[in-house]
Amino acid sequence: MQQINPPIGRALTIAAVAASLNLSTPAPTLAADSALRAPTLHAVPDKRRIDGHVYVGDQVGTGDLNQYPVVNGVMQTTPSGTISNAYAPIALSNGELYALSSNASTFLINVYAVPSLTLERSLDIPSCGAPGTASIPAIAIAPTGNLYVLYECGIVGEGQLYGVLAYPPGAGGDQQPVQNIQICLGYTDSAWGLAVGHQGQLYVANTGLNEIQVFADPETNPKIVRTITLGYSPYQIAVDRSAGEFYVNPIYQAPIYAYPEMAHGSAQPQREIVASNNVGEGGMTILGPYLFATGGGVAQLYKRRNGNQTPIATITDRFADSVAAGS
Repeated sequence: MQQINPPIGRALTIAAVAASLNLSTPAPTLAADSALRAPTLHAVPDKRRIDGHVYVGDQVGTGDLNQYPVVNGVMQTTPSGTISNAYAPIALSNGELYALSSNASTFLINVYAVPSLTLERSLDIPSCGAPGTASIPAIAIAPTGNLYVLYECGIVGEGQLYGVLAYPPGAGGDQQPVQNIQICLGYTDSAWGLAVGHQGQLYVANTGLNEIQVFADPETNPKIVRTITLGYSPYQIAVDRSAGEFYVNPIYQAPIYAYPEMAHGSAQPQREIVASNNVGEGGMTILGPYLFATGGGVAQLYKRRNGNQTPIATITDRFADSVAAGS
Protein backbone atom coordinates (compact mmCIF):
# COMPACT_ATOMS: atom_id res chain seq x y z
CA MET A 1 0.00 0.00 0.00
CA GLN A 2 1.20 3.52 -0.78
CA GLN A 3 2.61 5.38 2.14
CA ILE A 4 0.94 8.71 2.78
CA ASN A 5 3.52 11.46 3.34
CA PRO A 6 2.06 14.89 3.93
CA PRO A 7 4.01 17.84 2.57
CA ILE A 8 6.48 19.23 5.07
CA GLY A 9 5.15 22.17 6.97
CA ARG A 10 1.56 21.60 5.86
CA ALA A 11 -1.19 20.01 7.87
CA LEU A 12 -2.52 16.66 6.74
CA THR A 13 -5.90 17.40 5.17
CA ILE A 14 -8.53 15.24 3.52
CA ALA A 15 -7.58 16.78 0.13
CA ALA A 16 -3.91 15.96 0.65
CA VAL A 17 -4.74 12.36 1.51
CA ALA A 18 -6.92 12.03 -1.59
CA ALA A 19 -4.19 13.43 -3.81
CA SER A 20 -1.66 10.93 -2.54
CA LEU A 21 -3.87 7.89 -3.22
CA ASN A 22 -3.89 5.95 -6.49
CA LEU A 23 -7.64 6.05 -7.00
CA SER A 24 -7.45 3.86 -10.11
CA THR A 25 -6.57 0.84 -7.93
CA PRO A 26 -9.73 -0.66 -6.47
CA ALA A 27 -9.81 -1.19 -2.72
CA PRO A 28 -9.31 -4.83 -1.77
CA THR A 29 -12.45 -6.86 -1.00
CA LEU A 30 -12.53 -8.39 2.46
CA ALA A 31 -13.19 -12.10 1.97
CA ALA A 32 -15.35 -14.07 4.36
CA ASP A 33 -12.34 -16.09 5.51
CA SER A 34 -10.11 -13.09 5.91
CA ALA A 35 -7.65 -13.08 8.80
CA LEU A 36 -9.39 -9.95 10.03
CA ARG A 37 -11.86 -11.45 12.48
CA ALA A 38 -13.52 -10.41 15.70
CA PRO A 39 -11.43 -11.33 18.73
CA THR A 40 -12.33 -14.55 20.53
CA LEU A 41 -14.16 -13.85 23.80
CA HIS A 42 -13.18 -15.98 26.77
CA ALA A 43 -15.50 -16.27 29.78
CA VAL A 44 -14.04 -14.79 32.93
CA PRO A 45 -14.03 -17.50 35.60
CA ASP A 46 -16.54 -16.87 38.39
CA LYS A 47 -14.40 -16.76 41.49
CA ARG A 48 -17.43 -16.88 43.77
CA ARG A 49 -17.49 -20.23 45.56
CA ILE A 50 -20.95 -21.23 46.74
CA ASP A 51 -20.34 -23.16 49.96
CA GLY A 52 -24.00 -23.83 50.62
CA HIS A 53 -27.26 -22.10 51.43
CA VAL A 54 -29.26 -21.02 54.45
CA TYR A 55 -33.04 -21.20 54.27
CA VAL A 56 -35.24 -18.99 56.45
CA GLY A 57 -38.95 -19.67 56.83
CA ASP A 58 -41.41 -17.04 58.07
CA GLN A 59 -44.29 -17.62 60.41
CA VAL A 60 -47.44 -19.09 58.88
CA GLY A 61 -49.28 -16.56 56.74
CA THR A 62 -46.73 -13.76 57.18
CA GLY A 63 -44.21 -14.18 54.38
CA ASP A 64 -42.22 -16.56 52.20
CA LEU A 65 -39.34 -19.00 52.41
CA ASN A 66 -36.06 -17.38 51.36
CA GLN A 67 -32.77 -18.93 50.24
CA TYR A 68 -29.49 -17.17 51.12
CA PRO A 69 -26.14 -18.29 49.65
CA VAL A 70 -22.92 -18.70 51.60
CA VAL A 71 -20.26 -17.32 49.22
CA ASN A 72 -16.57 -17.92 49.88
CA GLY A 73 -17.44 -18.65 53.48
CA VAL A 74 -19.40 -15.40 53.88
CA MET A 75 -23.09 -15.41 54.72
CA GLN A 76 -25.03 -13.27 52.24
CA THR A 77 -28.01 -11.22 53.40
CA THR A 78 -29.79 -10.86 50.04
CA PRO A 79 -31.89 -13.89 49.02
CA SER A 80 -30.97 -15.80 45.87
CA GLY A 81 -34.33 -17.56 45.71
CA THR A 82 -37.82 -17.36 47.21
CA ILE A 83 -40.69 -19.85 47.54
CA SER A 84 -44.19 -18.47 47.96
CA ASN A 85 -46.80 -20.18 50.15
CA ALA A 86 -44.07 -22.00 52.06
CA TYR A 87 -43.14 -21.10 55.60
CA ALA A 88 -41.98 -22.29 59.01
CA PRO A 89 -41.31 -24.89 60.18
CA ILE A 90 -38.69 -26.10 57.72
CA ALA A 91 -36.03 -28.84 57.68
CA LEU A 92 -33.26 -29.93 55.31
CA SER A 93 -31.87 -33.42 54.73
CA ASN A 94 -30.21 -35.37 51.90
CA GLY A 95 -30.63 -32.62 49.32
CA GLU A 96 -34.29 -32.02 50.09
CA LEU A 97 -35.93 -29.03 51.77
CA TYR A 98 -39.14 -29.69 53.72
CA ALA A 99 -41.48 -26.77 54.39
CA LEU A 100 -44.97 -26.26 55.73
CA SER A 101 -47.59 -25.11 53.24
CA SER A 102 -51.37 -25.18 53.06
CA ASN A 103 -54.39 -25.15 50.80
CA ALA A 104 -58.01 -24.32 51.48
CA SER A 105 -58.62 -27.40 53.62
CA THR A 106 -55.40 -28.81 55.05
CA PHE A 107 -51.75 -28.41 55.92
CA LEU A 108 -49.15 -29.78 53.51
CA ILE A 109 -45.48 -30.62 53.82
CA ASN A 110 -43.89 -29.60 50.52
CA VAL A 111 -40.55 -31.16 49.57
CA TYR A 112 -38.19 -29.20 47.29
CA ALA A 113 -34.92 -30.15 45.62
CA VAL A 114 -32.05 -27.87 46.63
CA PRO A 115 -30.56 -25.61 45.62
CA SER A 116 -32.92 -25.43 42.58
CA LEU A 117 -36.04 -25.12 44.83
CA THR A 118 -37.98 -27.38 42.45
CA LEU A 119 -41.09 -28.90 44.04
CA GLU A 120 -40.73 -32.70 44.14
CA ARG A 121 -43.78 -33.83 46.12
CA SER A 122 -46.37 -32.79 48.70
CA LEU A 123 -47.68 -34.67 51.72
CA ASP A 124 -51.20 -34.04 53.06
CA ILE A 125 -51.26 -33.80 56.86
CA PRO A 126 -54.45 -35.25 58.42
CA SER A 127 -56.73 -32.57 59.85
CA CYS A 128 -57.84 -32.55 63.46
CA GLY A 129 -60.92 -30.61 64.47
CA ALA A 130 -62.35 -27.48 62.96
CA PRO A 131 -60.30 -25.13 60.77
CA GLY A 132 -58.11 -22.82 62.80
CA THR A 133 -57.77 -25.25 65.69
CA ALA A 134 -54.58 -26.95 64.53
CA SER A 135 -50.96 -25.95 63.94
CA ILE A 136 -47.63 -27.55 63.02
CA PRO A 137 -44.95 -26.20 65.42
CA ALA A 138 -42.01 -28.27 64.16
CA ILE A 139 -40.78 -30.93 61.72
CA ALA A 140 -37.63 -33.05 61.74
CA ILE A 141 -35.91 -35.53 59.41
CA ALA A 142 -34.03 -38.62 60.57
CA PRO A 143 -30.74 -39.71 58.95
CA THR A 144 -32.77 -42.53 57.35
CA GLY A 145 -35.15 -40.05 55.72
CA ASN A 146 -38.08 -40.65 58.08
CA LEU A 147 -40.20 -37.53 58.56
CA TYR A 148 -41.62 -36.41 61.92
CA VAL A 149 -44.37 -33.79 62.16
CA LEU A 150 -45.21 -32.22 65.52
CA TYR A 151 -48.85 -31.12 65.66
CA GLU A 152 -51.08 -29.14 68.01
CA CYS A 153 -54.81 -29.83 67.91
CA GLY A 154 -57.44 -27.96 69.87
CA ILE A 155 -58.30 -24.52 71.17
CA VAL A 156 -55.99 -22.67 73.55
CA GLY A 157 -57.34 -22.90 77.08
CA GLU A 158 -59.52 -25.90 76.29
CA GLY A 159 -56.89 -28.63 76.47
CA GLN A 160 -54.88 -28.98 73.28
CA LEU A 161 -53.49 -32.31 72.14
CA TYR A 162 -49.83 -32.39 71.10
CA GLY A 163 -48.38 -35.30 69.20
CA VAL A 164 -45.93 -36.43 66.53
CA LEU A 165 -46.81 -38.10 63.24
CA ALA A 166 -44.10 -40.43 61.86
CA TYR A 167 -43.79 -41.04 58.10
CA PRO A 168 -41.51 -43.34 56.09
CA PRO A 169 -38.88 -41.93 53.69
CA GLY A 170 -40.31 -40.40 50.52
CA ALA A 171 -43.85 -40.08 51.87
CA GLY A 172 -46.21 -38.03 49.70
CA GLY A 173 -49.80 -37.51 48.65
CA ASP A 174 -52.38 -38.70 51.18
CA GLN A 175 -50.08 -41.37 52.60
CA GLN A 176 -50.94 -42.10 56.22
CA PRO A 177 -48.43 -41.91 59.07
CA VAL A 178 -46.98 -45.14 60.40
CA GLN A 179 -47.15 -43.83 63.96
CA ASN A 180 -49.04 -41.20 65.96
CA ILE A 181 -47.13 -40.46 69.17
CA GLN A 182 -49.23 -38.55 71.69
CA ILE A 183 -46.99 -36.23 73.71
CA CYS A 184 -49.26 -34.37 76.08
CA LEU A 185 -52.82 -33.28 76.72
CA GLY A 186 -53.67 -30.51 79.13
CA TYR A 187 -54.27 -26.86 79.74
CA THR A 188 -50.68 -25.96 80.58
CA ASP A 189 -48.65 -28.65 78.84
CA SER A 190 -47.38 -27.95 75.34
CA ALA A 191 -44.70 -29.20 72.95
CA TRP A 192 -42.93 -26.96 70.44
CA GLY A 193 -39.54 -28.37 69.42
CA LEU A 194 -38.44 -31.49 67.56
CA ALA A 195 -35.09 -33.01 66.53
CA VAL A 196 -33.53 -36.40 65.71
CA GLY A 197 -30.27 -37.70 67.18
CA HIS A 198 -27.60 -39.73 65.39
CA GLN A 199 -29.07 -43.00 66.72
CA GLY A 200 -32.50 -42.12 65.36
CA GLN A 201 -33.90 -41.17 68.76
CA LEU A 202 -36.57 -38.48 68.68
CA TYR A 203 -36.09 -35.38 70.88
CA VAL A 204 -39.23 -33.48 71.84
CA ALA A 205 -39.22 -30.12 73.65
CA ASN A 206 -42.06 -30.35 76.17
CA THR A 207 -42.44 -26.66 76.87
CA GLY A 208 -45.15 -27.05 79.48
CA LEU A 209 -43.16 -29.52 81.60
CA ASN A 210 -39.78 -27.74 81.20
CA GLU A 211 -38.09 -30.86 79.86
CA ILE A 212 -36.74 -32.65 76.79
CA GLN A 213 -38.26 -36.08 76.21
CA VAL A 214 -36.27 -38.62 74.18
CA PHE A 215 -38.14 -41.41 72.39
CA ALA A 216 -36.51 -44.60 71.13
CA ASP A 217 -37.88 -46.52 68.12
CA PRO A 218 -40.32 -43.73 67.15
CA GLU A 219 -41.59 -45.57 64.05
CA THR A 220 -42.25 -48.97 65.55
CA ASN A 221 -42.44 -48.84 69.36
CA PRO A 222 -42.12 -45.28 70.63
CA LYS A 223 -41.35 -44.93 74.30
CA ILE A 224 -39.54 -42.40 76.46
CA VAL A 225 -36.06 -43.67 77.34
CA ARG A 226 -34.61 -40.43 78.71
CA THR A 227 -35.84 -37.15 80.14
CA ILE A 228 -33.70 -34.04 80.51
CA THR A 229 -35.12 -31.77 83.19
CA LEU A 230 -34.55 -28.06 82.60
CA GLY A 231 -34.92 -24.98 84.75
CA TYR A 232 -36.70 -23.14 81.95
CA SER A 233 -39.24 -23.72 79.18
CA PRO A 234 -37.66 -25.08 75.97
CA TYR A 235 -38.98 -23.76 72.68
CA GLN A 236 -36.91 -25.15 69.78
CA ILE A 237 -34.07 -27.69 69.71
CA ALA A 238 -31.36 -28.76 67.27
CA VAL A 239 -29.02 -31.77 67.32
CA ASP A 240 -25.47 -31.81 65.96
CA ARG A 241 -25.11 -35.52 65.21
CA SER A 242 -21.42 -35.30 64.32
CA ALA A 243 -20.38 -33.49 67.51
CA GLY A 244 -22.78 -35.33 69.82
CA GLU A 245 -24.52 -32.19 71.13
CA PHE A 246 -27.97 -30.69 71.18
CA TYR A 247 -29.01 -27.06 71.56
CA VAL A 248 -32.05 -25.59 73.27
CA ASN A 249 -33.54 -22.19 72.45
CA PRO A 250 -35.65 -21.25 75.50
CA ILE A 251 -38.89 -19.34 75.30
CA TYR A 252 -38.62 -15.68 76.33
CA GLN A 253 -34.95 -16.04 77.32
CA ALA A 254 -31.70 -14.92 75.70
CA PRO A 255 -29.11 -17.73 76.06
CA ILE A 256 -28.97 -20.76 73.79
CA TYR A 257 -27.90 -23.77 75.85
CA ALA A 258 -25.66 -26.62 74.60
CA TYR A 259 -25.86 -30.11 76.15
CA PRO A 260 -24.15 -33.43 75.40
CA GLU A 261 -26.46 -35.49 73.22
CA MET A 262 -26.77 -38.31 75.77
CA ALA A 263 -27.60 -36.00 78.71
CA HIS A 264 -30.31 -37.15 81.11
CA GLY A 265 -31.91 -36.10 84.37
CA SER A 266 -31.13 -32.65 85.74
CA ALA A 267 -28.23 -32.07 83.36
CA GLN A 268 -26.32 -28.82 83.33
CA PRO A 269 -25.51 -27.14 80.02
CA GLN A 270 -21.89 -27.34 78.96
CA ARG A 271 -22.07 -23.99 77.15
CA GLU A 272 -24.25 -20.89 76.98
CA ILE A 273 -24.32 -18.92 73.72
CA VAL A 274 -25.42 -15.40 74.53
CA ALA A 275 -26.33 -12.56 72.18
CA SER A 276 -28.11 -9.48 73.50
CA ASN A 277 -30.73 -9.42 70.75
CA ASN A 278 -31.68 -13.11 70.81
CA VAL A 279 -35.07 -13.43 72.48
CA GLY A 280 -35.20 -17.22 72.27
CA GLU A 281 -38.27 -17.54 70.05
CA GLY A 282 -37.24 -19.44 66.93
CA GLY A 283 -35.70 -22.44 65.23
CA MET A 284 -32.03 -23.36 64.98
CA THR A 285 -29.75 -25.26 62.64
CA ILE A 286 -26.11 -26.34 62.49
CA LEU A 287 -23.93 -24.76 59.78
CA GLY A 288 -20.44 -26.31 59.93
CA PRO A 289 -18.74 -24.92 63.05
CA TYR A 290 -21.54 -22.40 63.50
CA LEU A 291 -25.06 -22.26 64.86
CA PHE A 292 -27.81 -20.38 63.05
CA ALA A 293 -30.79 -19.24 65.13
CA THR A 294 -33.91 -17.17 64.59
CA GLY A 295 -35.54 -14.90 67.12
CA GLY A 296 -36.61 -11.33 67.68
CA GLY A 297 -37.22 -10.69 63.99
CA VAL A 298 -33.74 -11.73 62.88
CA ALA A 299 -31.83 -14.85 61.83
CA GLN A 300 -28.28 -14.81 63.16
CA LEU A 301 -25.10 -16.83 62.73
CA TYR A 302 -23.10 -17.60 65.88
CA LYS A 303 -19.88 -19.31 66.80
CA ARG A 304 -20.63 -22.28 68.98
CA ARG A 305 -18.43 -21.08 71.82
CA ASN A 306 -19.37 -20.19 75.37
CA GLY A 307 -20.32 -16.72 76.52
CA ASN A 308 -21.30 -13.37 75.07
CA GLN A 309 -20.68 -12.69 71.41
CA THR A 310 -21.65 -10.53 68.48
CA PRO A 311 -23.34 -12.53 65.71
CA ILE A 312 -21.16 -13.11 62.64
CA ALA A 313 -24.02 -12.37 60.24
CA THR A 314 -27.59 -11.18 60.60
CA ILE A 315 -30.58 -11.48 58.29
CA THR A 316 -33.30 -9.03 59.25
CA ASP A 317 -36.78 -10.48 58.85
CA ARG A 318 -39.41 -9.62 61.42
CA PHE A 319 -41.26 -12.88 60.72
CA ALA A 320 -38.26 -15.25 60.73
CA ASP A 321 -39.20 -18.34 62.71
CA SER A 322 -37.38 -21.37 61.29
CA VAL A 323 -34.01 -21.98 59.65
CA ALA A 324 -32.19 -24.80 57.81
CA ALA A 325 -28.76 -24.99 56.19
CA GLY A 326 -27.02 -27.19 53.64
CA SER A 327 -26.72 -27.48 49.86
